[in-house]
Amino acid sequence: MARDLPDQPAPGGRDPGILDAAQAAAYLEFPDPQAVTELAAAGELPGSKVGRGWLFHQPALRDWRARRWPALYQRIAGPGVPDGPVLSAAQLAARLGFRDPQTVTDLAAAGELAGCKIGRGWLFAWAAIYQRIAGPGVPDGPVLSAAQLAARIGAPSPRVVRRAAGPPGTPGALPGCRIGKQWLFALEAVLADLDRQPEAAPAGSPALR
Repeated sequence: MARDLPDQPAPGGRDPGILDAAQAAAYLEFPDPQAVTELAAAGELPGSKVGRGWLFHQPALRDWRARRWPALYQRIAGPGVPDGPVLSAAQLAARLGFRDPQTVTDLAAAGELAGCKIGRGWLFAWAAIYQRIAGPGVPDGPVLSAAQLAARIGAPSPRVVRRAAGPPGTPGALPGCRIGKQWLFALEAVLADLDRQPEAAPAGSPALR
């Protein structure tokens, strides 16, 4: 849902209903103004380029959010993914611990990461990426490399963590996901898996005799 902005004069006396890219991102609850400008440059978002920047009209953004955003979000995230933040390649790279955003775009182009190329850039739905790493229904939280997870849970080495890893839901495995050349783990999913109690054996089963 779009968030109302305070009715204050914009810089230079600009009409408060006219927003720059940062204000438009805040209004639409996008974490990155770059996502706004990429959508506008691709003709997906109403706005005008003035000089080196973009300007947006708040009522037009409100209408766009209500009418066109659900279908566009589904293009980015895929079907059935809950609403959530939309990230640029640079932002997603930072969250996943990749040094170069180009790695993210290469993985997306190869079909290894869910995303959508809009104009010259890629956009990603964090909920879709996180769900793939953590599994469904896991609260949002940090995503760790094998080395980081080994340090957090006291495993002997990252290699031990990688050998114990498996897709979410794999019995006896540390829940994670291999993306590109590395395994990634959602800390909340790992902790939930470590906390899970074994199912009680039915009465009369060999384990209780």
